[in-house]
Amino acid sequence: MAGGALVTFGAAGTAGAAPVTPRTYAPPALRTCSGWRFHKGDVTGAQAPAFNDSAWTALSVPHTWNAQDGADGGGDYYRGVGWYRRRATLPAFTSEAAAILSGGGSGSVWNARTKVPGVVTAEIPVSTNGGTVATVEPSGAAFPAVGGGTVHEAEDARLDSTFVVDTLHPGYTGTGYADFNGTSAGSTISWTVDVPSAGKKQLLVRYANGGDTDRPADIDVNGTKITSLAMPPTGGWDAWKTASCTATLPQGTGVTVRVTLTKAIGANIDSLVVE
Repeated sequence: MAGGALVTFGAAGTAGAAPVTPRTYAPPALRTCSGWRFHKGDVTGAQAPAFNDSAWTALSVPHTWNAQDGADGGGDYYRGVGWYRRRATLPAFTSEAAAILSGGGSGSVWNARTKVPGVVTAEIPVSTNGGTVATVEPSGAAFPAVGGGTVHEAEDARLDSTFVVDTLHPGYTGTGYADFNGTSAGSTISWTVDVPSAGKKQLLVRYANGGDTDRPADIDVNGTKITSLAMPPTGGWDAWKTASCTATLPQGTGVTVRVTLTKAIGANIDSLVVE
């Protein structure tokens, strides 16, 4: 996210966050153990970026507000709300940056172009000396595809009636994925893509298969079958992998790439990348 971002949270206690393993992208981890401001008690409007917290206590985390009253033997230690605020500059991924700030492994991603948050899976840990305190993830069409290709989201494709756009399983890019709800083979997803120059291109289909058998699909370009693509189990419906093939694409602004399921059961489809 280019520029500054505000990390805030209010809590009635301390909750640890499990470390999250980076997957697709890996910018440097942000070191956020110092530079925090703390206020014991609830404060109206403290979540606003412009809120003035200069009078709050400056500290580093980890921190407990019961360090004194919890150890005096009186049993009257504070059990209310406490506010922590910190300003952080996140890495500039692209001009349409998006990032998650979360203490628990998933959260909302802010797309600077659409001004709409979407739910995604956190991937990159923001670390302190004692562990992960937040996560940051570049996500969806706001970021370039790995290898410099163009992302075409499944929710923007032409879906037949056996597919619905869903957000139940995390880890997808964009605003959702195509969830197969059919009972027969032949279901299709198709994208119209721009091809600046003719030639061999990589077609990468991002999918999830939570079953225990392969759920293959045919790939065709402008109605001509290119190949059959295996989509073996990924280990869960929120575990996403990429199946790829090479195809010779013609130059043009209306090239159709279609995925046709060849079994009565199909994978969930997240996106197509052409590179």
